[in-house]
Amino acid sequence: MDTAQSPTESGLPGFPQSPSEFDADPRVAFSKVDEKFLLEAEDGAEFEWDGALRRWIPVVGIVPFSHHYHHEEAMPPLHPRP
Repeated sequence: MDTAQSPTESGLPGFPQSPSEFDADPRVAFSKVDEKFLLEAEDGAEFEWDGALRRWIPVVGIVPFSHHYHHEEAMPPLHPRP
């Protein structure tokens, strides 16, 4: 029985698939705050390593409120002035 996994089953193609490979990949960093390995892909997408699943999981960020506006001046005040 073949135990090899396809790239979609084992992780993202081109990403290191073992913590022993992380030091050799400049896209990988370790967050001491979160105690997790992080990877930033060429397109700017971010992933974190899930050791239990042994895969890279996309990081879904929260867009700050101010990013919904094109200019800081267009952002409504948090406390309306009297």
